[in-house]
Amino acid sequence: MSVEDPWDTAKHYADKLNAVPRIGTDNPPLSGKEKDDIQKKLDEIKRLLLDHAKNDERKEQYVQDQFRVLNNAITTFGKKDYLMLVYSVVIGVAITIGVPPGLGTQIVQMLHGLLSLLPQLIA
Repeated sequence: MSVEDPWDTAKHYADKLNAVPRIGTDNPPLSGKEKDDIQKKLDEIKRLLLDHAKNDERKEQYVQDQFRVLNNAITTFGKKDYLMLVYSVVIGVAITIGVPPGLGTQIVQMLHGLLSLLPQLIA
C-alpha cells in the first residue's frame, strides 16, 4: 500500500479554495432553485461521508448533526456566507472522521461543483 503525500496535492487544494467567494462579494439570499440544487449536491457529499463512517455510530451521528446544521442554515444565510459555511463544515467533517486522501479529493471536487451553481459569486 502506498501513502499519498498530502503536500503533493496542497497546491491543488489551495487552487480550489481560491475559488471560494471573496469577502467583498454581495451576499443575496439563495433562490428556491439554488437551494434545491445545493441540497442535492450536499446529499451526495453526506452519503459519501456516511459510507466512510459506517460501523462507527459516533462518526455517523457527527456527520448527521453537522449536515442538519447546514440544512437549517440554508434559509437564513446569504449565498456567500452559506457557501463559506458549507466549505468549513464539510472539510471539517471530512478531517474529523478521517477520510482517506482519495475520498477527500472527491469531496473537494464536489464542493467546487457547488460554486458552478452560483457563478455570480466567482469573480
